[in-house]
Amino acid sequence: MTLGKGAAYSTSCTHKSNIKSSTKAKLVAIDDAMAQVLWTRLFLPAQGMYILTTTIYQDYKSTILLAENGKGSSSRRT
Repeated sequence: MTLGKGAAYSTSCTHKSNIKSSTKAKLVAIDDAMAQVLWTRLFLPAQGMYILTTTIYQDYKSTILLAENGKGSSSRRT
């Protein structure tokens, strides 16, 4: 997560889960990051800093569709 020109929050970890699909693994990673994003979105206004938008970047098209549209954009196997 960046604020201005520098990183305000950065993490790297391995997930010990039995997810066989890379799309599902990426979706779990987004879900894990959302807690920090939401906390920061609530904390900064309390400090007097207001944020207009929050952008989460993802490079897998299937994960983007699944995150935006839910299960309606996935196949029967997902």
